Amino acid sequence: VVNICTSKAITIKNLAEELKYITHSESIIKYAEARAGDIRMSVGDNQRLREMLSFKPRVTLREGLKYTVASME
Repeated sequence: VVNICTSKAITIKNLAEELKYITHSESIIKYAEARAGDIRMSVGDNQRLREMLSFKPRVTLREGLKYTVASME
């Protein structure tokens, strides 16, 4: 199992704001209290992928999200 990621942290808030920006959405981001068992922070590590395939991310998170959104349209 390998992670395909940038190995950089981003908050759910910032991810939601990026998606709003990319999709030109006027949605309102709603906040709620944390639930029992919620993960406070998680960052993917792509070291194994780098070692196996000399992988290095070539696009930013924003670019990757744009590609993903475009593929769903």
